[in-house]
Amino acid sequence: MTSAFLRNDPTPPENQLRTVDPWKRRVQFGKPTIQRFEEPQKKVFYAPEWEFKNRRNEDKEYNPAKEYGMTPEKWEYQNNVVWPAGHIVPETGLPKAAEVFHCVENIHSSTRKMFYACQFAWRMNVDDAISQLKFKLGKTSLILASALEEAKSRAETEFYINNPSEMFVAECFAIQCRILKSYKRHARENWNKTRHRYVHLFMVNIDQTEGFELSPLEQNALERRKRLEDLRKRTLEKRRNGNADDEEGPLMLLNPRSYKTVTSNIINVGDEVRDVLQKTEQDIQTIIDDAKNIQLGDDLDISVLAPKKVDWDLKRGIQEDLDKLERRTNRAIVQIVRQRLQREKDLDLAKTVDMIQEKDTASLRH
Repeated sequence: MTSAFLRNDPTPPENQLRTVDPWKRRVQFGKPTIQRFEEPQKKVFYAPEWEFKNRRNEDKEYNPAKEYGMTPEKWEYQNNVVWPAGHIVPETGLPKAAEVFHCVENIHSSTRKMFYACQFAWRMNVDDAISQLKFKLGKTSLILASALEEAKSRAETEFYINNPSEMFVAECFAIQCRILKSYKRHARENWNKTRHRYVHLFMVNIDQTEGFELSPLEQNALERRKRLEDLRKRTLEKRRNGNADDEEGPLMLLNPRSYKTVTSNIINVGDEVRDVLQKTEQDIQTIIDDAKNIQLGDDLDISVLAPKKVDWDLKRGIQEDLDKLERRTNRAIVQIVRQRLQREKDLDLAKTVDMIQEKDTASLRH
């Protein structure tokens, strides 16, 4: 049948092999080829054998390496691999960093919701990621923050890493493990199916920043943080030793705010109270000094202590106000008289007009 197919194939003979069985050539591509001048890479690490006792199904042969995708058993197996001291990773050319493979199983969440939290914490410092995730107040964010805390404590207690706070989140992803279905009955015998999704959360923490390339912004942020920590340490040491240089002068406090804070008034209350107390003390001292300078009874003159004569002429004291009031009274009387005359004049004019109209009507009748 193959020969008949080749005879009827319009393709040229040199290309017929490519069209008949291309899958055989693909298999050849997957095989490793070693040249004569190359040597196979030796196994430089120690890895324990798989434990086949903890089998999920006793009837079938259990081999965790053949299971599809990543599993918690495979992920935890990476923690048991022992690498030699000072091993250089050929892909990066850097010493292999300390790694912590941590997994949290059976989380009631979806991979889509967990994806955003994982991408947020990816390539961040462990402490920064925990603090930022707790600010987000989402279910997946809080779960990931607690998982990072577990990995951090595990790195210190189980793997004896000196500075777990300097570790970074190198990998973080979630894989769906199972789906549980349930039914809810509503009105009129309407049944709805609900799917409860569970995922496994996998993460890797690395004890150095050189394990992966940082972006320029992240690199600048790390360098800025280190500079600030060095400046803070130097300032504290100078204050403790008391050897601060006088030439530098006082430290300039940077205030990024363009407004006056509410607490600034509270801070200045102590200064204001101190000023008031000092002023009160000065006033009391002046009163005491004046009292000392007062003459005693023998030196006093009776004329100094005699009261002044009372002025009983009250009219003379308020004469100006009385004159002003009289002028205003006269002005008001004149204004009232004018208004009354104006009203009487208007009434007389109205009466004469009525009389003229009556005469005209009487003449017209005759």
